[in-house]
Amino acid sequence: MPDHSNIPRGAATRRFFGVIVAGLFAVLALGASVVAVDPYLHFDTPRIEGFNRWKTRFFYGQYDSKARLVRAMRPRHLVIGSSTAAGSLRPDHPLFNGEPAFNYALAGSTPHLQGMALAHALEGGTVRSVIIGVDLFSYNAFMDQRAFRQFELAVEQGGGWRGHWRRWRRELETSFAEALGYEALTDALGTVREQGRPGAGGIYRDIRADGYWQNPRPAGMAQLPLFTTIERQYLSGGWFPEPERRYALDDGRGRSTPDELGAMLERASAAGVDVTIAIMPFHARFAEAMHEAGLWNDFDELKRRIVALAAEPRFARSGLRVWDFSGYHTLSMDAVKGATRDTPWFEDSIHPTEATGDMMLLRMRGGAAAEGRVPADFGRLLDAAHLDAGLAAAVAQRAQYQAQHPADVEQVRLIARQTAAWREGARGAPAD
Repeated sequence: MPDHSNIPRGAATRRFFGVIVAGLFAVLALGASVVAVDPYLHFDTPRIEGFNRWKTRFFYGQYDSKARLVRAMRPRHLVIGSSTAAGSLRPDHPLFNGEPAFNYALAGSTPHLQGMALAHALEGGTVRSVIIGVDLFSYNAFMDQRAFRQFELAVEQGGGWRGHWRRWRRELETSFAEALGYEALTDALGTVREQGRPGAGGIYRDIRADGYWQNPRPAGMAQLPLFTTIERQYLSGGWFPEPERRYALDDGRGRSTPDELGAMLERASAAGVDVTIAIMPFHARFAEAMHEAGLWNDFDELKRRIVALAAEPRFARSGLRVWDFSGYHTLSMDAVKGATRDTPWFEDSIHPTEATGDMMLLRMRGGAAAEGRVPADFGRLLDAAHLDAGLAAAVAQRAQYQAQHPADVEQVRLIARQTAAWREGARGAPAD
């Protein structure tokens, strides 16, 4: 056995604490490195070209960072919705007149989560207008909400010292997680490595201080595979998530996504906020996928219930208007398969580009200025008096699209046949 008799008193203790202190400094150094990179835009660290200018790993940190950023901005105008709005409706559009605007759209979110985002933004007392983006996917009452517990905690409300204590504790916990967590460390390293890897057109993945984000496909990647990937995803588990494998606006157990939208509208109306609902655009290939999945009637029903909500007297203060940008129109029928160029209007089947978002904003807010600058068939006002005509207009050009793009239509049908087992499971038949 080693002889410790000649070791000075306290030397072993000093070595023990020295190891602890060294380990603590190592952890703090790692945390400081993550804060310096700031992969999720959580710490307001200066952006340095070639080091952390582009937040290429922002995606899964946006639920915390957007909650913090909206508090810092105290915007006058707001965008609420899912990923379809997050990368298309830009807050720096001229039609916001240079006033503070924030894109609070959250990827994969439902009207329940979007309502929480709206309530959180309204706490600042500055919001005067909101655009609520609506898409069929987000309004499935069988969508699992548990993945968004992180965001629910980030925007938790409640008065008194207990409410303030919970919010302060949550902010502290989040800061530690985003500085010392394993995912934060790997995302920080990835952010530094990816500074020189832009997507198509030299565009980098990024999130801005106004909440707007861009998520372009990798440079050199063809556009069509993104379309087919999205279509396959939605024709299987996207529209029919586990465990129920069903799509419905009401789950039969008390949850109704149109009612969640109604609660959102009540908050906005009570705050005196002007509200515009925008039914988001998608490519005609995605419209074909919806038909193949048997969901177009559900989509029409969602529109009917939104228009019925808008007609209720309790929302008169909000000046509520419903714009429908969905269906078959000049932008959505742009070619993808076999085209000599990529379509500039969609990143994939469901996500409109900034160019399309600019067209939407011009139609919704530009008034007469939109004439001649926006295709005449892009954007329809829906109200109770003209609802049936609006629903018919959304599909009026379907036969034309099918005739002009038979290869695209057949490819979507093939994907639908390949994923049919999942949809049959959703209808209650045995699934593979």
